[in-house]
Amino acid sequence: MDNSITSLGSMGLQAGKLANITTRAAATANPTLTPEQAKLDARNKDVANSFESMFISEMLSHMNNGIEPDKNFGGGQGEDMFKSFLNEQYAKEISRRGGIGIAPAIENYLKAQQLHAQEVKQ
Repeated sequence: MDNSITSLGSMGLQAGKLANITTRAAATANPTLTPEQAKLDARNKDVANSFESMFISEMLSHMNNGIEPDKNFGGGQGEDMFKSFLNEQYAKEISRRGGIGIAPAIENYLKAQQLHAQEVKQ
């Protein structure tokens, strides 16, 4: 029992350190970034937005699975085939307009991981 409490305590310490790094990463919105840092931040933002878009697309796909097509105007192989493309476009637009809050969290996490990697190197 004592061993499990110790391991839970160390996990809590690690989570606390990561939360501290994440907080610092979010707070370091520095306008004087080097070109490398600016490129990395842009890449992080792109990756985070892409992930959020993919996640939303999956949510929409599962949501639409139970919806039967309109018998008068819908249905057929064409609708089945292109429904995923429509969901993907909806997801990209939702993400582009602010999303559901996943992208900023992922962006901060990626930045925290990069800060942590830099600290480990030093």
